[in-house]
Amino acid sequence: MKRKRIREILLVALCTAMLAISVAGCGNEEAETPKVQPEEEAETEEADGDGEMGTVINIHTSGNELYERVMQLYPAYEDLGNGKGAIGDIRVNWIITPNDGNAYQTALDENLSNIETTPAEDRIDLFTIEADYAKKYVQTANLMSMEEIGITKEDMAEQYAYTKEIAKNADGEICASAWQSTPGFFMYRRSIAKEVFGTDEPDDIQEILSTWEKFDDAAARLKDSGYMMFSAYTDSYYPFNANKSQPWVDENLTIHMDDHVLQWVEQTREYTEKGYNNQNVEISDIILDLRKDGKVFGAFAAPWYMDYVEFSCLDDPKAPLELGNGSYADWAACTGPESYYWGGTWLCVPEGCDNISEIRDLIYALTCDEAAMKKLALENGEFVNNEKVMKELADSNYECAFLGGQNHIAFLEEAAGNIDMSNQTMYDQGVGDACKAAFRDYFDGYISREEALEAFYKAAVVKHPELKIP
Repeated sequence: MKRKRIREILLVALCTAMLAISVAGCGNEEAETPKVQPEEEAETEEADGDGEMGTVINIHTSGNELYERVMQLYPAYEDLGNGKGAIGDIRVNWIITPNDGNAYQTALDENLSNIETTPAEDRIDLFTIEADYAKKYVQTANLMSMEEIGITKEDMAEQYAYTKEIAKNADGEICASAWQSTPGFFMYRRSIAKEVFGTDEPDDIQEILSTWEKFDDAAARLKDSGYMMFSAYTDSYYPFNANKSQPWVDENLTIHMDDHVLQWVEQTREYTEKGYNNQNVEISDIILDLRKDGKVFGAFAAPWYMDYVEFSCLDDPKAPLELGNGSYADWAACTGPESYYWGGTWLCVPEGCDNISEIRDLIYALTCDEAAMKKLALENGEFVNNEKVMKELADSNYECAFLGGQNHIAFLEEAAGNIDMSNQTMYDQGVGDACKAAFRDYFDGYISREEALEAFYKAAVVKHPELKIP
């Protein structure tokens, strides 16, 4: 998960707002304190140019999520405020660059390209990457493998296979580690489901939404009752995109528009014409649609996305988290027409890091330690990157209060084990964003599909000049 936003529509304003709210998630029991691997057990240490250990750890990320997880799961960290902290005698600097306008990657690229000439105490020691651009950094950046820093294959044995596969470099070495897995699902309003379909039970709603044809029929029934299936144009993009048959870019660097993505294009055009969506783009408008008095039935989501919706949809954030406080507990989840994944955050260590022992312990605590993973799942409702923990919760009496007491882990756990990211490329974020933007005017009826397709190709090549238009 770390760290998961739409991520296209998780704006910094929302992230900042979330920081002010105490996260209770779907947890319903206490978890034991995570066991942090002792420093003396670290297998590798690296000296700086003077042959001494560094005195500063510089952490680069695009939001507050990693910071929050460190505060929650790593007791060796001491927070000093104002973006500063300490691990023992080592100072920690947090350098947070928002994703807006690709600013985070731009800053990251510049820092990584200059790392050899940057003074040791100013170099990046740890940074985060997300699913859409993970391949870019594991394939092109000079990263240390997890084994090099002391995180072994045995340490990562319980992590879901796809989270390790996407983190492999050209030599097959795992160069990043994630604390979350991100199986997708469809979340829906129970009250609207009862009114329109006569039931709010997840198994029943899953049958109603089990194919795209049935999904379209359900959207028509919702419209007849005064509701919309979605808020945003891009809502169903994520399952369609995750299930495309070919990657966005082939081995010849030619862009490929997959038929399954074109199916999303045509569905969205139809939904826009018929009023099945609310034609929203901004997160502030989407959240309004998901509040108690909203007229939107549901949204394609992932566990991290559900956390943001949960607290944005409360009438009173200071009141008890219970049914009646906004749309809290008026939600349930099912698989929907297709299983898919959406998002995810990985931790990476570049060559030049001079505090390997501390970084190793931090990554172990946040992504490998079983007790920490269970704590995160129970307290935050995260779908953590640990098969053992999630299978245990799937088979338990775990209840997610936000989902009206549903144990959604039960159906997500199987989906997580089947996630396939083999079609992922280093160009996915830029090309995917160009696609979503270029077809907006087609959805609204201003241009033809051919004109939108041409605009998409041109925009993608502007972002990545080395790519070829078919």
